[in-house]
Amino acid sequence: MKVEMRKIGSTLAGKTRLQYYIYHTENRYGICIKQIKTETACGTVDGGYRKTIRLADSLLRHRVFPQNLPEILEDYSCAD
Repeated sequence: MKVEMRKIGSTLAGKTRLQYYIYHTENRYGICIKQIKTETACGTVDGGYRKTIRLADSLLRHRVFPQNLPEILEDYSCAD
């Protein structure tokens, strides 16, 4: 399975660098947040490329940490 990843941006939160990516595998899109040298979280987003980009941009603006991604994605999928 081929995974394409695209970096959306990065930010500093104190001494921690957060990097935000979207990824695409076959017909699924998702978001990864990497907390450099510490933790990474990934999860799929229902709704396609544009929704994935908008959510990833929002997570970046709000400096969301990897440990919060699963709950956010769960809430996001329930909101539709």
